[in-house]
Amino acid sequence: MRSPDRVTSLKLTGLLFARELRELFVGRPLWAMLVVVSLLVGFSFIASTDLYNQASKGAEQLRDLATGLVPLDGIVLPTFGAVYLMNTFLLPFVAIRSIGNEKQSGSLKLLLQLPLGPARIVAIKLAALGLGWLLGLVPGLAALAIWLAWGGHLYAPETLNLLLGHALYALVVAGVAFFAAALTESVPTAALLALAVTLGIWVIDFVGSTQSGWIRDVAAFSPTVALRGFEHGVFASSQALILLEVAAALLALAAIWLPSGLSRRRKVGLGGLVVGAAAVLILLSSRASFSADMSEDRRNSFNPADERALRQLDQELKITVNVAPGESRARDLERNVLSKLRRVVPHLSIAYADILRAGRLGTAGNENFGVVTYEYGGQRAESRATPANEILPIIYGLTGQAVKPDPETYPGYPLFPTNVRATVIPVHDILLPLLCLLGWWLNQRPPRVERIFAARSSPAPLTAAEPRSATAGPILSQSSPTGESALIDDNR
Repeated sequence: MRSPDRVTSLKLTGLLFARELRELFVGRPLWAMLVVVSLLVGFSFIASTDLYNQASKGAEQLRDLATGLVPLDGIVLPTFGAVYLMNTFLLPFVAIRSIGNEKQSGSLKLLLQLPLGPARIVAIKLAALGLGWLLGLVPGLAALAIWLAWGGHLYAPETLNLLLGHALYALVVAGVAFFAAALTESVPTAALLALAVTLGIWVIDFVGSTQSGWIRDVAAFSPTVALRGFEHGVFASSQALILLEVAAALLALAAIWLPSGLSRRRKVGLGGLVVGAAAVLILLSSRASFSADMSEDRRNSFNPADERALRQLDQELKITVNVAPGESRARDLERNVLSKLRRVVPHLSIAYADILRAGRLGTAGNENFGVVTYEYGGQRAESRATPANEILPIIYGLTGQAVKPDPETYPGYPLFPTNVRATVIPVHDILLPLLCLLGWWLNQRPPRVERIFAARSSPAPLTAAEPRSATAGPILSQSSPTGESALIDDNR
């Protein structure tokens, strides 16, 4: 049997969640975000469908080109590129508002007096924001539904894997926004801080892709790098765990910095413990080896026969790359060979040598520039090739294996949709924006506070012989039509 305190806590949790939803739906930022993402998805879907149609016409004339018609690359990724923009630039403003407005109005201090704790309050706000984010997926899902209605093909594992990647990325962005709002005293300052973090991540990604050393190792933990793996059809347990741990650490920091009663020194101390624990967990998670190729065309995998042979290697395969990380050859080698070897070879060591470049045309500073060295069992081989069909025989020559590839074919999915704009524009440029405006207008009507309060909390009326408890906290009401928080006493 539940204790009265637990029942009261659950009622307060439900009441606060309803209030957060009301705050979210009353405000303009959510509906503005939905209108923008609907227009962006419609534009991206039309452009990608036109390109896919043209490529399908080429495949009709030359059948071998059909294998390059992959809906994940041609339709799903461009369409959900708008969702990435929503997560990066629009979602932070919606998330910051849920905390920043309450800090500016002073209602956050009253909210923290409830017997719930800052951690649960942050979790409730995150749950309400999650529902708003799910609404932001509706335009993208509507585009995929239109694609299927035209007779297009979608491979469920790779599509769901992409959605999972966007969800984890949005969770990290929400953590950044909540922490920025808890750390600062105004909404504009929090928005600038969140934007600075986003731009900083992009800078680290760019520098890490062009340089080697510690900066490249740090860039490997970037949320955008992890999302890129999901977009390419790879589910890596290490990337999923790292995104979850980064998001959890940011949300924990937001819960620590919310209460105004804690001293700054104590907040810094608790924050340091959270950061330290998160760093340890991230380092441990980076060693997680499970990954799966979710793509239908097996773009992230070798031939099954090659993978069986590579998994049998019982000694260390050491690869030294004498190419600068930013070079096109290094990117091709990483995409075609190295990323696939990491998934199947039990003992693998990959090192990028320090490359000194000089000369007006960027010529190599040493004679080994461009050479990739392979070592296994005391034997050594060198090559400048980047395709897998040239490198795998070199590795098999070192290991003494002979591999016959298994037959595998990817058919490709050409499609010739007609009247694309006549279908997409009415849905994404007219219908969905109008529904967003209608949703915003319907939520502007003031709720019946007394009826909602009576239905959800049903407090017993106080009599003259029953004085008010000193520990009874305020009960949160629904928001006003203007989106401002309101508190009513439980005697009202």
